[in-house]
Amino acid sequence: MATGNTTWLQQYGYPIIKGVADMWVSNVHKVSQNTSDGAYTYQVWNMTDPDEFANFKNNGAFTSAGVRIVMLAALQASRVLNVTPSADWVDVGDNTLVPVDPTSGIVLEYSGFNGTTGVKQGNKIRCEINH
Repeated sequence: MATGNTTWLQQYGYPIIKGVADMWVSNVHKVSQNTSDGAYTYQVWNMTDPDEFANFKNNGAFTSAGVRIVMLAALQASRVLNVTPSADWVDVGDNTLVPVDPTSGIVLEYSGFNGTTGVKQGNKIRCEINH
């Protein structure tokens, strides 16, 4: 989409984007919020995000945000190619839960994260360019 090469997008890029979007549609869980207005969210359960200590957690912020981005990319690509997008992409993209602390407004690492547990993320690699 960035280069404007719609031939490549149609033959190679879109099938992959569509496949990933459809995979996430089939893997999220629609959860009722038990409100009178019928509110719901889509949630990603039993996962591990970049924090290697956070196994079998629900709604990891990194993955949930990625799901939303994939849905947006699928919608954008379908518009560029004049292909009818899946209505599920809009629904999942708009309603996938990224957990936020209600008091501070800070995005939580995963649902239920309270900041009292250690976090282990991959080691940072330092790159230097020698002149």
